Amino acid sequence: MLLFLLIAYGRSKISGLNKVEVTESTYNELQPISYDFLGVDETHFYYSPNNEFYQDIIKRAQVKLQMYNNNIKGFDSSHALLQYYTTHHNNTVIAIIFNGNDQKKMDYIIRYHDGYYTRDLNTAEMYKNKYLFAPGGGSDYYYKGLLSIQKALDISYIEKLSGRNLDANITIGMLEFPYPPHIVDSAITTVFDTYIPLITLFSFIFLCPAVLKRVVEEKESGNRFAKRLFTKWESQVESESVHLDNVEEGHGMKKGIEIQNLTKKFGHKFAVNNLSLDIYQNQITVLIGPNGAGKSTTMSMITGMIDITSGNIKMNGKNIKGNMDEIRKHLGLCPQHNLLFTDLTVGEHLEFFARLKGKSSEEAKQEMLILLQKLNLTEKKDAMANTLSGELWDLLQAWRGEKTILITTHFMEEADALGDWIAIMGDGTLRCYGTPMYLKKTYEVDEIKRIILYKVPDAKFKGSYGNNMVFVLPFEKNMTIADLFSFLEERKDNLKIENISITVTTLEDVFLKVKIEHETENDNITTLDPEGM
Repeated sequence: MLLFLLIAYGRSKISGLNKVEVTESTYNELQPISYDFLGVDETHFYYSPNNEFYQDIIKRAQVKLQMYNNNIKGFDSSHALLQYYTTHHNNTVIAIIFNGNDQKKMDYIIRYHDGYYTRDLNTAEMYKNKYLFAPGGGSDYYYKGLLSIQKALDISYIEKLSGRNLDANITIGMLEFPYPPHIVDSAITTVFDTYIPLITLFSFIFLCPAVLKRVVEEKESGNRFAKRLFTKWESQVESESVHLDNVEEGHGMKKGIEIQNLTKKFGHKFAVNNLSLDIYQNQITVLIGPNGAGKSTTMSMITGMIDITSGNIKMNGKNIKGNMDEIRKHLGLCPQHNLLFTDLTVGEHLEFFARLKGKSSEEAKQEMLILLQKLNLTEKKDAMANTLSGELWDLLQAWRGEKTILITTHFMEEADALGDWIAIMGDGTLRCYGTPMYLKKTYEVDEIKRIILYKVPDAKFKGSYGNNMVFVLPFEKNMTIADLFSFLEERKDNLKIENISITVTTLEDVFLKVKIEHETENDNITTLDPEGM
């Protein structure tokens, strides 16, 4: 648009860009036709029929065109010529097809190969191009050899019948038809023919890096992932949930999310296999498991980002099939990677996601202000989102009792601290589900403690950190400790032990021990117990 405005402005200010009206017909100069415009070295001549009369004409034309080579071949018929050309493809063929056997009437067709000469050579048209609004355009007939061939054939035919040499006495030229009155707009034609392609090229040169930059930013920030958040999908099968022996009942609590026989299959592999799980309202449920357990796939199906192979999901009693628009108003997702738009502020982010959930403009602004206040980010309302950093634990604990929250994590300490309910997945199935206390009791973590203290009475239980138990074992009990390790290794599966490791007491441990004992109430320095490990 800017380019056309500049052209219009330039036309109004620069006289050379104005249109010129030609009121009279335009007559072109006569151009003599010579035999010099044909590439004789590479050109092949085919002709038909191959009789004595036409053979003599072709030989005469060959001499006039100075084609002293073996690139001329005759055929009995035009059909034979075309068949030969099909099997002996050549990009520099010119075919001469003579029509009829009346030697007193010269009638022939000149055919060019498309790859050698263009289709613009159309003698049926008065003008070379009916869309050319200016004189000229006949030079292709002249410079591409068509008129040279025609002149050579015509002169050779006349010379054969008359028995005389005519080249020295006859001058044949080309004169284009007069062009009618017209308007010359050559300046604009030059702009469009020369500069528009360049402008288009340079526009893409600047546009492509900008587009690529946005695509890379989209993938790096996770915005590409966010675009799939509100895609629609449908489930196929509804069936009741089946509880396993190692799943704790909800003690009458109201269900926020009901997952019933959920299955997702990629090709021949089950990412989630017949998963049934009840997530209770106003509770924090933590989904844990190794990589490939199906946690992310389950979350993606709950939020509607990927289709369900089979099974069913209900949220607040509503089936997501057919009710997704209503459910989205109360559904939010915080993926593994931040979904930040680099061009939006903190307030604009919150308002944007509120609008995605169906809020009006005014409602979105109100919810944005409420969230900023809850997050203690009121002062950061107009700051860019990528400048933020902070801790999520306090926020989740503050919303416990108000929201149904489902999170996934690899950190057992985080799961133990935040989770009201813990769901452990493996190979796409639910392995166990319940409160942290229920799971610890079910798998009898205290049994391991009892065994170690029985085998090594002098052992000291230092504490339990997430899914790790730490004991201090005396050095002098090396043989007993070896027997203990053998006993535990043999029963790792039964006791649900994943790994056993040993750490030797370091000088740093001694220093910290001395420091702690020095700060006791007695303010006395005592000696250490026998060294342990």
